[in-house]
Amino acid sequence: MSPIANVNDPTGAVATTFTRRMTCTPAEWHRLLEGAVRAAALALQVSATHAQIDLTPWLQGSLLRIRWQELPERRIALIRLPQMEATFTFHATDEATVLRFMAHFDLHTQRGGG
Repeated sequence: MSPIANVNDPTGAVATTFTRRMTCTPAEWHRLLEGAVRAAALALQVSATHAQIDLTPWLQGSLLRIRWQELPERRIALIRLPQMEATFTFHATDEATVLRFMAHFDLHTQRGGG
């Protein structure tokens, strides 16, 4: 994780923003996001281009906003891969909560391998 911004407030809470490139279609992205949040028993509000996740069950008053956009597909020889860019912004969150959510999210968005 490479934070773009990491600003502490007087209470020690952190606002962290970083961007990830995801190889999936918008429909796959919505399915993966909803599955990850549902499995964590967190509240989710989602639209076509952004989502808000209430992390209060993990840390009082914390929140995650995710914005995404579809990118041009990636071509490798004859292979075409859909691309999305997602920007994660954690508000009033400590580092442990950011790492916990991202570890959970990563487990639900992994595909293939081996």
